[in-house]
Amino acid sequence: MTDTKTRLEEVQSKIEDLSKIETEFTVTEQKKIEIEDSINRILVQLESKNDEINKLEGFSIGGAIKSIFVDKAKSLEQKRNEYYSLSKAYDKLKIDKAGVYFEYKILNDKVKTLTKFKKEFEYLIELRAKELLTENSSQGHALKNILKDFDNEKELLGNLNITKAILDKVLNRLTLLGAAFSEVESYTSWKRHRGRNFRFSKRQAINRAKELNLECKLLLNELEKSFSKIGYTYRTIDLQLVNFENILGMFFDNIFSDLILQQNLSKAIAEVDSVYNKSKKIKIDILNRINKCEKALKRLKEIRESIILNK
Repeated sequence: MTDTKTRLEEVQSKIEDLSKIETEFTVTEQKKIEIEDSINRILVQLESKNDEINKLEGFSIGGAIKSIFVDKAKSLEQKRNEYYSLSKAYDKLKIDKAGVYFEYKILNDKVKTLTKFKKEFEYLIELRAKELLTENSSQGHALKNILKDFDNEKELLGNLNITKAILDKVLNRLTLLGAAFSEVESYTSWKRHRGRNFRFSKRQAINRAKELNLECKLLLNELEKSFSKIGYTYRTIDLQLVNFENILGMFFDNIFSDLILQQNLSKAIAEVDSVYNKSKKIKIDILNRINKCEKALKRLKEIRESIILNK
């Protein structure tokens, strides 16, 4: 047995002995927070009661009706009793706090020790893995095969996350593009007021639509390239807006040109909605694959560890 393997077993044993400490520490930490909150609340109540008592004690009976004075005296006695009860509760909490803090400190020190052992364990696992990879043993060969699978899954997960990031951009830009098309469409209505700035505003809306349309096409091309890296067979449908882009170049402002623009816009909006919905479905599939990949990596990591520990 190598020195690394011997130390690995020692550290693993110490970790197992301290494993329950983390749960106890979490519970004690929560107690610490709760008792601090309770003390702060009581301090606020004590301050409030003290103010009420001071006001009542400052009450002058000169010229006051006797019944009013009696009511004030009763109220003062009640406030003092409430203050006394709160003081007792505060004193008890202070005692409880001391006990909780003492327990917290002990557990905190143990958790720090546990953390050190866990770091050492990870270091020793990697060191032992390197030793096994140089050995011509069944254990070493098994580890090599697992590491290949692990690296493949890790690479796949990275590409899946890249694809998801591109999809998020695609969905965002398609939403903006749909809104931009709708804005341009609103300028084709001849019921709309056509003042001095109408043509300028219309041209701005068209330019925004053209820019977003180009962004979407570029992102969809980028998305299609990323599909090849994750073994995805779906091919993105390019937004068929060549004719629409030609129409956007028209500077005419008449019923005929607006009618043509409106017809193309209706098709473009429908197509954007279609690509958006397909992209959403793809994203759901990608998220499912990411989840499966993460589970596979976790499982492979456990197998790798069991091989290294020779379980």
